[in-house]
Amino acid sequence: MKLVFSLPFALLPLLASPVPFVTIEKSTKSGWHHGKGEFVIDRPELWRHVWTAHTKGSIGHPPPPPVDFATETVIAVFGDHHLTTGPTTEVVSIETDGAKVDVHVVDTEPGPACGAFFAESWPFHFVRMPKTSLPVVFHRRTVVHDC
Repeated sequence: MKLVFSLPFALLPLLASPVPFVTIEKSTKSGWHHGKGEFVIDRPELWRHVWTAHTKGSIGHPPPPPVDFATETVIAVFGDHHLTTGPTTEVVSIETDGAKVDVHVVDTEPGPACGAFFAESWPFHFVRMPKTSLPVVFHRRTVVHDC
């Protein structure tokens, strides 16, 4: 006797597939001083605008890294302002169910026992992924790590 399990056709879109992505830049020193921010960048003008805000205060105002918007979309995420070392903001995964793209972001903060140094931090992460015209939904969670 052979058992066959199948999913109803209506449930197939619920199965998410990973979307490949590559980091463009990630650090804790952004010129973006507007709190948490999330951007789906699909054209050069928007890329220049966000990059200019990000590099505000940088020596020499570096130009944005090249992106082929015919084949790529940029995801930019910014974390909150912190007065300690140690916070990060990271795109940890991107997936699609065919109807939308889900971007999962983790904001990590040092716990009270870490003894972090006083320093301004503005964490951010820029990634490039294959071009999409689907709606993008951001899912953020904060993780506090104890040292």
